[in-house]
Amino acid sequence: VPADLFGTDPGWMRGIVCRALWFDARCRDFFAAHPDGLGIALGAGFDTRFRRLAGLARRWVDLDLPEIIAVKRRFVSPTGRYRMLDGDVTDLAWVERTGWRPGTPVVLTAEGILMYLAPEDVRRLFAGIAARFAEGGAPAWVLFDYASPVAAFNSWLHPALQHSEARFQWGLARAGAIRRIDPRYQVVEDCDVARQCGPAAAVAAAMHELMTMGCFLHGLAHLELET
Repeated sequence: VPADLFGTDPGWMRGIVCRALWFDARCRDFFAAHPDGLGIALGAGFDTRFRRLAGLARRWVDLDLPEIIAVKRRFVSPTGRYRMLDGDVTDLAWVERTGWRPGTPVVLTAEGILMYLAPEDVRRLFAGIAARFAEGGAPAWVLFDYASPVAAFNSWLHPALQHSEARFQWGLARAGAIRRIDPRYQVVEDCDVARQCGPAAAVAAAMHELMTMGCFLHGLAHLELET
C-alpha cells in the first residue's frame, strides 16, 4: 500500500486530526471532573488516546475485534491503568468484562466506527448502553462521530473508501435523533467537524446543511445519560 494513499486529500486528513483533538479534549474534561472514572474506547483500533491523556485517566479500556487487538498487543503493553479487550462492540457482554460497576463514572468513545455498522446494530448498541449505564447512579458520557444520511449513502465518494471495499451503512441527521432510541440521552454538544477542515470543506458543510435542512456533514456528538 503506498505510503501516501490517503495523503492526497488534505481536508480529509485535517478532519481526522480535528476529530481526534475533539475527542481528546472531551475526555480530558471528563477525567478532570471524574478522576476515578473509567474510559472505554469502542472500536479503538490502533488509537493511543490513553497515552495522550497524559496520566489523567486512572482506568482505560480499549475494545476491538480479536484480530485488531492481537496486532495492537505486539506494539502496546497493558499497565495497571490500561487494558485491551477483544470483542464485538455490538455484543454488550463487554460491559462486565471492562470491570465497570454501578456507581462508577464512565466515558465511552466511538470514533470512526458507528458509520460502518448496520443501522440495527447501532440502535441495539445505544439501547444497550442506556439500559446498563443509565441505572448506574453515576455520570455516563457517550462521545461519537457520525456521517449524515446523504454522506453515508454516497460513502463510495469518500477519499479513503475509494481505495477499499468498506462502505458506510449508518447515517444520522443530528445527534438529537438518538433520543428516539432512549429519551434518557441528553445532547450536550453537537457540531460539524467538516467546518474546521479548511475553506473548501467549510463551504461544502454549509451547503450540505442548507440542502439537507439541517444535517451535519460529519458530526461530533457528546451525549450524557440521565441517571
